[in-house]
Amino acid sequence: MVRWFKDHPTIPFIGEYGSQDQKLKQLEYAKKAGLQIPNTFITSSKKDLIDFYNCCHHTIITKGIESSASYTFGNISLEGYTEEVTKEFIDQLPNTFFPSLFQENIKKAYELRIFFLKDTFYSMAVFSQQNEQTKTDMRKYDDSFPNRTVPYILPLDIEQKLLEAMNALGLTTGSIDMIVDDNEGYCFLEVNPSGQFGMVSVPCNYYIEEAIAKQLL
Repeated sequence: MVRWFKDHPTIPFIGEYGSQDQKLKQLEYAKKAGLQIPNTFITSSKKDLIDFYNCCHHTIITKGIESSASYTFGNISLEGYTEEVTKEFIDQLPNTFFPSLFQENIKKAYELRIFFLKDTFYSMAVFSQQNEQTKTDMRKYDDSFPNRTVPYILPLDIEQKLLEAMNALGLTTGSIDMIVDDNEGYCFLEVNPSGQFGMVSVPCNYYIEEAIAKQLL
């Protein structure tokens, strides 16, 4: 992960950690740039959630409205993952609950993790759909059956739209998550301004650390 030295102007730094780690604003700017985003709904009403569930053809997910912290207690870790929302889950909800974010569960052909640095995109395709453990959230790594990952070239129009969104958000670096659906459509999910680059750099032989070092010189 890139180290941040924004409080020390004499030390060169890269990135805007914490400046735009807001998923709703990210979705707004991505949509304005012409990128596809999932149907998104925030509610505390069971009735409204059922309507959204039916509108999305009975396939939705839930995730944090904002990035969630992770906690480790001994050998137990608590993480905020994306989870599928089933009818059985909705049925057991009270009529009102804490405001929560729900999205259409887009059928994936594969996922993209893209590290953005200044005006360059380092993209990797992740074939997460062959494993039930990583199907909904690829962060649920399966060490015994790792997902296949390969370098990926984004279409130029998608790069241009991503660049417009990142510029609008005021970000010069970050890890972008996207989905490619069965119809070869590209769907923007979110960007982590402090995202790790090693998981993209190492398997794809991008040597991103060298590019970062050159930016800091």
